[in-house]
Amino acid sequence: MTPEFTVSFGRVDRTLIYVDGIGSLCFTFDVSPSEGSATKWTLYLDQKPLTEDCKVLECRTQQDRERVAQALQRTKEYTTSRGYDVRVE
Repeated sequence: MTPEFTVSFGRVDRTLIYVDGIGSLCFTFDVSPSEGSATKWTLYLDQKPLTEDCKVLECRTQQDRERVAQALQRTKEYTTSRGYDVRVE
């Protein structure tokens, strides 16, 4: 059985790609060393995703808002599982 979604680092720097049954969203981020740690990194995840044509997604319906919230949470979980300290901005 295939998963209902995937999250991966994008081919363009500082992007994460979320793909589900509806389509794909691109989240951008910045990263910097975590304070007090030489090995830990903090990833600052932008909470407004881009569409496939690189435009900010406008959430016009409750369904859009729920999808983006779920995509953001799953993207945060993915990056946390890769060892990043994640902050949503």
